Amino acid sequence: MSYDAKDYGEDFQQLMLCVLVSEPDIFVRCQNILKPEYFHNRHAMATKYILEYASEYHTMPTIPEIQLKSGIALQKVDDISTDHHAGFLDTIEEFCRYRAIEHAVVEGMKFVKTKQYGQVEQLIKDAMLVSLQKDLGTDYTEDPKARNERLFSAQGTIKTGWNEIDHKLFGGFGKAELEIFVAPSGGGKSVALQNVSMNFAKNGMNGAYITLELKEELVAQRMDTMVTGFSKKDILRDMDAAALAVQMKCKGNGSFWIKRMPESITTVNDIRAYLKELKIRTGVTLDYIAVDYLDLLATPRAESSDTFNKDKFVCEELRALAHELDIVVITASQLNRSAVESQEYNHANIAGGISKIYTADNVIGIFNTPHFRERGEIQFQFMKTRNSSAVGMKVQMSYNIDTLEISDHPDWVAQQGGMGGTMSIPTPAVSANSVAVAMATAPVQTAQSSVPASKPVSTNPLSALQQKRNMLNSSK
Repeated sequence: MSYDAKDYGEDFQQLMLCVLVSEPDIFVRCQNILKPEYFHNRHAMATKYILEYASEYHTMPTIPEIQLKSGIALQKVDDISTDHHAGFLDTIEEFCRYRAIEHAVVEGMKFVKTKQYGQVEQLIKDAMLVSLQKDLGTDYTEDPKARNERLFSAQGTIKTGWNEIDHKLFGGFGKAELEIFVAPSGGGKSVALQNVSMNFAKNGMNGAYITLELKEELVAQRMDTMVTGFSKKDILRDMDAAALAVQMKCKGNGSFWIKRMPESITTVNDIRAYLKELKIRTGVTLDYIAVDYLDLLATPRAESSDTFNKDKFVCEELRALAHELDIVVITASQLNRSAVESQEYNHANIAGGISKIYTADNVIGIFNTPHFRERGEIQFQFMKTRNSSAVGMKVQMSYNIDTLEISDHPDWVAQQGGMGGTMSIPTPAVSANSVAVAMATAPVQTAQSSVPASKPVSTNPLSALQQKRNMLNSSK
């Protein structure tokens, strides 16, 4: 990048307009980034007239017409060949970008005075994105095999850690995707995000959990229960044993950070800045982020009272972040009061702007009723899937209310011949110390090698107790 001073004065602007009226092909290719405010005085009037005329009549006005409307006398440049087009286009693109930045700085000072820094940030970001359209897209017939390989290599490559969910999604989540869990207030949104995050970490993926509601320590403690099998009471009773169990169980896991950010004012750009700082300070490349939760994010592009557009822009910005970093973004959103007693969710149950559904790749509803909790279960409903046929399907999952762990339901595990969930379901009746000892001496299971609790093939005391617990649950 050159940092030399640029002279974009009236002589330059005069030459640029002469080139544009001389070569309609150049004008067509750059008209999407041309704006009258990038020019001075009469050149701005000429540019405005040319753009409006071309938009209405789909052709360029004549030079005498331009002079009559703006007072600028332009001349045709006769010695321009197609070989010159690339050079002219690069120059015009650079001019428009620099003028956009200059305009953003000047306009941004007005927002600085009123402390509307989000508006300044958006102006600068939009200015930096000014560019010509050079990507021609995909040539449909050129290499069908290669494009299909690229597509399928990106879709369903990120396992959720729940085998039945992965089965319904044709493999799992995909990179550059936005996944949304939805539920009424207190319906298990954060629990679902935390379970998925820990499943990702267990599979060796690096990630960050952005919490806009809960304290970092509370999120971490919940994950302690999921990882170790200790209930909250077990952790309070023996913190040393719990700490040892976390360290033992997380050997080989991916790196994982929990970051509390303020609700209602945090934007996607704030998250982007944090992730950049994390990358610089640690050198770790992330594979996913969880944002808990979507409705508490802000955007400089809409007022918080304009729920439809706020949610629309936030979702678009989150998905753009996923695409930019080539990661999967998981988040959650609230359902309205009409969903509390619903047996089946639909888009009318979405609180705020339904626009968030349009942008998401997968939307999964959570049913966490007292009846389900009593049976040690939770239910997921696929409300939207972009790359599978699971829409409308429901999946029954096991849910341990003591450790908040969600795992594959034993019935489904048995049907599949023993491919279980990511972690064995713990029991609060075992002391924290005895579990820590068992974990220290037992081999660490992977998501693919978990043995279903209904088959007594392990001598681990957790497995034996789990079998009894499953028998009790099935007899209810």
